[in-house]
Amino acid sequence: MPQSLPGSADRPADAPADTPAAPARAAPGSRPAALPLSPRQAQCLRWAAIGKTSWETSRILGLSESTVNFHLRNACERLGVRGRRAAVAKALQEKLLDAFTASS
Repeated sequence: MPQSLPGSADRPADAPADTPAAPARAAPGSRPAALPLSPRQAQCLRWAAIGKTSWETSRILGLSESTVNFHLRNACERLGVRGRRAAVAKALQEKLLDAFTASS
């Protein structure tokens, strides 16, 4: 196995010096920091936080139910969780939502 030079642990020893190093990776088992939510994702999560269903939220916001579910799924993905309850909890924990507000 070829040895790499000191300070070049990200790059194979036979790679040219001008080759960019590999991006840093998160430690196994750790999650990346939550990304900010889009305004519509935050809006859907706010209504979910006060117990509204996707259908109820769709009527309030003038969207289809599937669009509300789309925004909630994307919010879950950005927050690194599964399910709207976990997304609400994580968004509150990360201060991405104000507690118990459905406006804006």
